[in-house]
Amino acid sequence: MIRMVEVENTPCLAIHSQVANDIIGMAVGKAIREVAEHITNNGSSPSRAPFVFYHGFDDKVTTMDCGWPVAADIPETDSIKVFHLPGGKAAHVRHVGPYEGLMGTYQKLMLFLEEEGLKAGPMWEYYLNSPEEVLPQELITEIYWLVE
Repeated sequence: MIRMVEVENTPCLAIHSQVANDIIGMAVGKAIREVAEHITNNGSSPSRAPFVFYHGFDDKVTTMDCGWPVAADIPETDSIKVFHLPGGKAAHVRHVGPYEGLMGTYQKLMLFLEEEGLKAGPMWEYYLNSPEEVLPQELITEIYWLVE
């Protein structure tokens, strides 16, 4: 079920990268683990589930930020930087199932935005659990797509 929500600007730590589309899953997993370790090593913990924020993509490459929301000030490193998930009005949907099925959920979301006459802005996903913890059909991904 797609619904409109108001999201707040959220401080995070993230790794910015541009990766080939065929290795996105591996790159996301590596970045999320690296940022989590940095947060833990600095005596803190994430304030919410890990995310991927999509800056852009084409047939070959995706540009993204991967990381965790944080409530504490944690120092940056050469690769881990402060990043803010933007606030504003967003379309929100929860996808349950394998990551391979996300495209179908995105297609429904794009149709919803078109029918509502809304212009799509930046988008991101929160991963509420992990393939290392649950079966693919039990994965939960929340999608937020800012709108104008």
